[in-house]
Amino acid sequence: NYLFEGWYVDDEKWSFLNNTVTGSGGALASFTNSPIVIYGNTLFMNNISETSSGGAISSAGALTVRNTKFIDNYAGATGGAIRHYYRLEESIVRILEVENCIFENNESSRGGAIALSASTDITDKGTKGIIKNCQFFDNKAFVIMSEEIDNTDINNPIVTTKKSYGFGGAIYVTKNSILEVSDSLFDGNESEQYGGVLYSNSSSTITITKSNFANNIAALYGGAFSINSNSNFSIDSSVFTNNSANNCGGVLYVNTAVANVTKYVNLNSEIGKRYIDGCFTIYAPNKAYNILPTKLSTGICSLNPN
Repeated sequence: NYLFEGWYVDDEKWSFLNNTVTGSGGALASFTNSPIVIYGNTLFMNNISETSSGGAISSAGALTVRNTKFIDNYAGATGGAIRHYYRLEESIVRILEVENCIFENNESSRGGAIALSASTDITDKGTKGIIKNCQFFDNKAFVIMSEEIDNTDINNPIVTTKKSYGFGGAIYVTKNSILEVSDSLFDGNESEQYGGVLYSNSSSTITITKSNFANNIAALYGGAFSINSNSNFSIDSSVFTNNSANNCGGVLYVNTAVANVTKYVNLNSEIGKRYIDGCFTIYAPNKAYNILPTKLSTGICSLNPN
């Protein structure tokens, strides 16, 4: 068990600066039976996982982080600042708890600041993250594919960076994981492709309450959120301002596979025209309004099992 609390370094009790690894955890890496608690003016800055995950921290054990700053950390694969994951066939899901923390200008291809990852074995189990009263500024999700240098003017060479895919400018959540976010601020986060703030991959449960989202950008889909493949997503008492996407969903983009309705509905009929002009279902507090007949909306064309 590790507890960081003690001496001051540059006005911080603990500072992890300029550390680099080729594997996981630029500053700290822990496994299933190694819980870590970090609190009290701690700083992680400019730590790097060159080709793997967790620019500052990679952890499969219980991880609690409070009153900590994560600035300018980078991971080549997932979790620019923190990667928390479920490891192998453990029966216990270790929890990531983050409270009163600041994440600024961290970068990775998946989850500019935080990534929650599932196991790589046949269990496919996810992990759980709880984020309270945190601030996320200018975190980015992208991959640098190449850099070209124009030396026409040898005194002022021009470097052009080509970027490719990115998922979740601030947070990336993969299959079967749980994320709870409350009382937090997300401002100026950016993804090169999906989810300026958050990207959910598959069958995850995400709950967001009393949080603010401003000036977040996705190059393609979901200026704030991109939700994929059967995830459960809930937002309550939150504010969205000036978020944008260059393609679809200035705030929210939902991409979920459903049955082909045209197999069951004649598009030239009145029901078919309603389907073309609208959607399957309109959701309001405590009630759902089906556009298509209930047998289709909640039956054979729904996401219900079987």
